[in-house]
Amino acid sequence: MKTNRIFHPGLLEDLFYDGYMQHQCGNPACTGKLRFDQEAETQWGFGWRECLKCDKCPYKSTVRALYEETPLVAGCGRRHAKINLSIQVGLLDTGMGNTGL
Repeated sequence: MKTNRIFHPGLLEDLFYDGYMQHQCGNPACTGKLRFDQEAETQWGFGWRECLKCDKCPYKSTVRALYEETPLVAGCGRRHAKINLSIQVGLLDTGMGNTGL
């Protein structure tokens, strides 16, 4: 995995803490490392949904969003990632030519 990603620090800590605790409770003798499961990850604009898996046993955590979401407005569908809205608002006021720099 050689990409730059934006994660919410608190949500990332929660993912690893909960994953570590569940892994140790379910398999205390396992000495494997928890890593991101690249097959289960999904990108939502600039945000990522990730889960952890052990490199020695079959443990796999639940998939979690590592970005803050906006409250759901009337209607259905996925909630917006706050980082995506922030970038869109920032680009509204930024020119794309040399004069915008």
